[in-house]
Amino acid sequence: MGQEGPPVTTAVIITASSGAADANGVALDLLSNRYAIEIAIERARATPGAALVACVIPHGEAEEPLAEVALDAGAFVTRARPDAPLWGLAKAAREAGADRVLHVPGVQPFFDSVIAGGVLALLADSEADIATNFAPALFPDGLDCEAVSAAMLSAITVETQGVRLLDAFDGARLANLRGPGGGMERLRWRLEHEADFVFARAVHAALGPAACKAGAAEIAGLCLRRPDIAALNIDLVDQGRLSASDRGAAQTRPVSFLRAA
Repeated sequence: MGQEGPPVTTAVIITASSGAADANGVALDLLSNRYAIEIAIERARATPGAALVACVIPHGEAEEPLAEVALDAGAFVTRARPDAPLWGLAKAAREAGADRVLHVPGVQPFFDSVIAGGVLALLADSEADIATNFAPALFPDGLDCEAVSAAMLSAITVETQGVRLLDAFDGARLANLRGPGGGMERLRWRLEHEADFVFARAVHAALGPAACKAGAAEIAGLCLRRPDIAALNIDLVDQGRLSASDRGAAQTRPVSFLRAA
C-alpha cells in the first residue's frame, strides 16, 4: 500500500474589500452587538474542512480597526491593494500556506458554513477547476462562495480583473452546487446599502443572538414567515445576478430549504 500524501490545507479567505466602496464601514457594522466581519469569520471557521480563515484587507491606516477586529476574531490577515481583490486572494493563499481556497466576499454576514462545505466537497469530488454555488444564482444573494486550488490561483497577477474567480478564469471547468430556487434567489442577505442594514438588523431582532449562527434554512424560514422582513431590501435585488447563465457548469441536485418552512 502506497503512502498517503500530506494533508490538504484549506483556507476560507474573506475579501473584506470586495463589494461596496464603504466595505470597511459595512464590515464594522454592529449586529447583535457584534461586528459583521467578526460574525462572518466565526461562520467561516465553522466550514467543514477549513483549517484556517484569512481576511484580505486593503492597505492603509484607515483600515487598521478592521484588521484589529479580524485578528481578534482569530483570522489571518493579509494586506492588499483595494483595486486588485483577486490578487489579494492569491497573496493570502500563499501567505497562509493553503493548498485549497474557499473565497467569500466580505459583505455576507449570513454566509452559511454547511453550504460552503458542500462547495468545497464538490471541488474535491469533481474534476472541476472551480466549484461555485451561484452558476446559476439560485441561492439567496449573500451565500455566494467559490472554491479553487491554490495552484490555479498562482496564475493571478495584480493586473487580473474582476472580484470573483469566475471573472478571472473564463474557460475553467466549473461545478455548481445548485440552490433551491423557487423565489429564494430573490432574497437579499448582503450588506452594502442602508436597506440591507435595516434587513439584517430586523433578522437579528427577530432571532436574537442566535442570528449570529443561524443557518440559511432558518433565515429562509424567517423570511417565509415574515414577508415584511424579506421585503425590506427587495428593491435592491441584483437582476444581473439572476439573469447570468450557468456558464456550462456541471450541476448538482438542488439543495432544499424545505425544513425551513
